[in-house]
Amino acid sequence: MANTFSTLFYLKDKRLDKNGKAGLYLRITVNGQRTVLSLNRKIDPSKWDSRMNKLKGKGAEPEELNRFMTTIRHRVNKIQHQLIEESEPFTVHDVKDRYLGKDKKYKMLLELFEEHNQQMEKLVGIEFALGTWKRYHTTKSHVTEYLNTEYRKKDIPVKDVDLKFIKGFEYFLKVTKTCNHNSALKYVNNFKKIVRIAVANDWIAKDPFYNYKVQFKTVEREFLNKEELQKLIDKKIDGERLGIVRDMFVLCCFTGLAYVDIQKLRPEEIYQNEEGGYYIKSKRSKTDTDFTIPLLPTAVAIIEKYQNHPRVVV
Repeated sequence: MANTFSTLFYLKDKRLDKNGKAGLYLRITVNGQRTVLSLNRKIDPSKWDSRMNKLKGKGAEPEELNRFMTTIRHRVNKIQHQLIEESEPFTVHDVKDRYLGKDKKYKMLLELFEEHNQQMEKLVGIEFALGTWKRYHTTKSHVTEYLNTEYRKKDIPVKDVDLKFIKGFEYFLKVTKTCNHNSALKYVNNFKKIVRIAVANDWIAKDPFYNYKVQFKTVEREFLNKEELQKLIDKKIDGERLGIVRDMFVLCCFTGLAYVDIQKLRPEEIYQNEEGGYYIKSKRSKTDTDFTIPLLPTAVAIIEKYQNHPRVVV
């Protein structure tokens, strides 16, 4: 069934402002149903030609306004053509909603973040380490709090993320969450991945990180010397838990392995060569690359100490 369609510009003469001007409106009619759009313009009623549906006279003001109305009418007509091409019945409210952008379903920022984190969680142990997923989970929590605190919103369309939002998030991390400079930038980098997903899917027109520069500060790390490490080894510690923490730290020092690699170490990954020496053959959790590390006597002693511990997987 064909739709009847018409547009008409008019003034609400009965609602004059203090300067005696009336608001300009556009009436849209589809199949006898009407709706009205305010064009946010004020017009002197004496200058309005209701028969020609335009502003009277010549000069900059009438020419600009009449061009403006022509543009609006063209835009509304284009929406009508789009709806006809979609071959679905439509009403005057469908035309108005599309004009105002209310028919668009924008991808929401935290919704996208949650989808990413859920996918990443399923890939823990396959493509990602548990610690990596936890950092993205924490980053989403920070973004959620930032939105609640600074924007008073539970979520926003990802298209609304701009450079101001990013810099504000960095400031929020440093001031409200008391993160140091490098920690704050790591969270921002995690957030960048989510925004880049949106850019790749055309949910956001322009990458807001394009003009954002990350500059990490160089940190001078202190290291234990041989005497300090020996003091730690010889230290008598009361309590099993702290003793295990100390021994795992020392094992990390004598193997060069990260805590997560020591934590997941299995008895079957420890071998003895023909000369009687021991070594570890396993994979790095972070990079999934193979490694073989010979074990020094201190490391061997720690491993033997815990070979019958209940937490050791046999």
